[in-house]
Amino acid sequence: MMAWAEAARPSDWMFRPYRGLGLKGFQKFRVLLGGNTVVPTKENAAFVARAVGRELEATEMVYLLERAAGRLKYCLPGVQDEDWKKGAEVSSSPGRRGRSGPDDPAADPETADPEADA
Repeated sequence: MMAWAEAARPSDWMFRPYRGLGLKGFQKFRVLLGGNTVVPTKENAAFVARAVGRELEATEMVYLLERAAGRLKYCLPGVQDEDWKKGAEVSSSPGRRGRSGPDDPAADPETADPEADA
């Protein structure tokens, strides 16, 4: 069964035997059987949307996560919701896509443009 959970794709939920589960139910089933995948949530959707730079459908989001995790040999079921939230945090400033902290030039008063406030 683990081989099936790994070989199945997120879009397979639309086929007859799994259609009644919906995407979330299908993904829960795959996770329970040992697949390296996630159940789509708003947290991991926000994380992927930030990484890709646009909103995605849930099926595409899960597929991209699975592909990236496979290439990086990363265990998706081990990622906690808090980690997805941290990765999806974005700055409230437009166009900065989550940059903040000591390496942020706008946060450093010495490198900030003094005429920007004028």
